[in-house]
Amino acid sequence: MKTLTFDQRQRRERILSCTREHLSRAGYEGINMRDLAVVAEVSTATLYNLYQSKDMLILAALEDLLRGLNDRVDQSRVKGFECVVMRLQTIADQVVERHDTPKRWPGCCLLLRRLIRLSAC
Repeated sequence: MKTLTFDQRQRRERILSCTREHLSRAGYEGINMRDLAVVAEVSTATLYNLYQSKDMLILAALEDLLRGLNDRVDQSRVKGFECVVMRLQTIADQVVERHDTPKRWPGCCLLLRRLIRLSAC
């Protein structure tokens, strides 16, 4: 894997962050590469050169998010079943933290919280 420069890492983080935010607000159908390029302050050609398609870009943004959540759990040095619970809690927190998740899916948030409580028992 090629080592990225500081500017390339910043650009990548900006693109993936904008993609996640836009996906959260607009959903899959509401995303297009042209709008994402404007928000991320890159050219549309750059997005296609780096990610080839909207699906590949969304996949990269979600993989990056999950990698970050996984790293957070790994840094805690928790082992065994407690590690599984912590991973679930971290993902649940990320879902609930989204600005519109409780309004759009209140049942989902309640279910996630109950699952976490049950798994911690």
